[in-house]
Amino acid sequence: MNTKTIQSTRPLAGVVGLVAALLVAGVLTNVTPAMGISDRVAFVALMVVGMTMCALGGISQAPVHGWWHPVSITGYVLGALALLLAAAVLVGVPMPWVTTERAALLALSALMLVKIGLAQLYPR
Repeated sequence: MNTKTIQSTRPLAGVVGLVAALLVAGVLTNVTPAMGISDRVAFVALMVVGMTMCALGGISQAPVHGWWHPVSITGYVLGALALLLAAAVLVGVPMPWVTTERAALLALSALMLVKIGLAQLYPR
């Protein structure tokens, strides 16, 4: 049995990733406000999608490759930044580099994109 990769949830993570991409594209093209979805609701939805992707996809490889693997540690830092951003937006704490909820959504999507790319660096 191959214990180095977790393959069973990757297709579902891909579908969830597509939902995230469509959500961000909808915000950037101003389609979501026409559907009655505010930037705040879109941010919360992206936050939930990101947490789901982290639990399902290839991102959750730290137990397999080692908790102290450099890719794992970088993933922890990016995940912590995403959680701090989410907490700041939900509580309403102003941040100097994120002035609007749309900017927060873009920052969160960038963190997610980097974390997904980082997960591809794990040995297969």
